Amino acid sequence: MRILIIRLSAIGDIFQTFTVARDLRIKYPKATLDWLVDDKFTNVAKMCADVDNVISIPFKQWKKNPLSLIYNILTFKRDLKKSGNRYDLILETHGLLKPALFARFLFKGKVLGLDKKSANDGVIASFFYNNIFRVSRDNVAIIRFRGLASKALGTDNKKPHSISLNCINNSFNFVNYIVLLHGTSKASKKLKIEDWAKICNYILVNTDKNLVMTHADDSESDFCKKLSDNLSSDRFYILDTVSFETFAKVIDDSEMVVGLDTGFTHLANLMNKKVIGIYKDSNPNHVGLLESKIAKNFDYRCNPVNTDEINQNISKILSL
Repeated sequence: MRILIIRLSAIGDIFQTFTVARDLRIKYPKATLDWLVDDKFTNVAKMCADVDNVISIPFKQWKKNPLSLIYNILTFKRDLKKSGNRYDLILETHGLLKPALFARFLFKGKVLGLDKKSANDGVIASFFYNNIFRVSRDNVAIIRFRGLASKALGTDNKKPHSISLNCINNSFNFVNYIVLLHGTSKASKKLKIEDWAKICNYILVNTDKNLVMTHADDSESDFCKKLSDNLSSDRFYILDTVSFETFAKVIDDSEMVVGLDTGFTHLANLMNKKVIGIYKDSNPNHVGLLESKIAKNFDYRCNPVNTDEINQNISKILSL
């Protein structure tokens, strides 16, 4: 059997789709399992050990030159046919028009997706599926994604989620640490440096944990340096930019993760790490962590960030 997963973006949703790949690998251990992803996130999808082949599509790059867009799509389809674009089952996880069109136009096989009440693009996307399935939208992504796979391909979503990552063996100069994830895709999701300072000082005073923060660009690097100067602690480490795979190892070796609405906060959750998610501009009931005794969401969309509440829960979760 050949199965194709379509999940183009974004990092957090890709990580959460790793649980679908794990469910499929358990259900169909001998199947060929491939993944179509936006080329920007190729290395993220390749972290999933349950996937045999990652197919990258540079659609966003093609869109920059509309005159050659059709030619590029047709060439991409032709190259796919040479390598094999026929699948027994194609699972389109977005419920959006663009990936639904990719599923029907670029590949051959039965396309499975969300019905009009479950899909983000409603009737439009579901029109392109051979079989449609209803999944409640009033759940976090991991439950929605696993629920779709369960109904469409018979996987078991009653068991606790799990993921399988390609192994990364790295050693770092810090141990017994908490990772702080301050970078996000939108400024409206970020915390002020004063809020991070209160969280960091609480951890430094009330625990023996080291703190690790990283950066993805010059702006984030400057933020880390300013926070470090504010703290003046030899237990605060700034990790230089590393690969996705290496940072996954940093997450895995941590004692806890405190993060904003960003992909690696979700990865920590999927790894069953102790984790706190802080949401300032999105609804954690839909895009948040799967909560448990060691994982908690904080919704500050309409209220100031309550660092005392966050700090109390850091202590509570660390003690478990």
